[in-house]
Amino acid sequence: MKTLSPRMFIGLFCSAVLAGSCQSEQAYIDDPQAGDIYLFEASETYFPVRVDYVEDDYVYCNNSRYVFENDFPEWDDMPATEFDYSFHHIYEKSEIQKLYQEQKIVKVYRE
Repeated sequence: MKTLSPRMFIGLFCSAVLAGSCQSEQAYIDDPQAGDIYLFEASETYFPVRVDYVEDDYVYCNNSRYVFENDFPEWDDMPATEFDYSFHHIYEKSEIQKLYQEQKIVKVYRE
């Protein structure tokens, strides 16, 4: 019986973890929920957008008060108090899916 080398085992483990992360994000895109944070990216500038609520085929989102240049933010960098709730960006669910497929949304966070 052959055994896996440590390097091969680590490679397979990392691939499985990354694939699981992508599957989770796709599930979050397919079923948006209040509190989700979509991280948009353009020219290494990251724009967090928080889902306020979902109604029928529409996703109502609030922009972060901050953008992150050349710095990929983590969940803790984007508390709910740092989003502008004075207006909503309204997306169709299909538009969110398209933005994710086009890699304009590069990360999805969910608590």
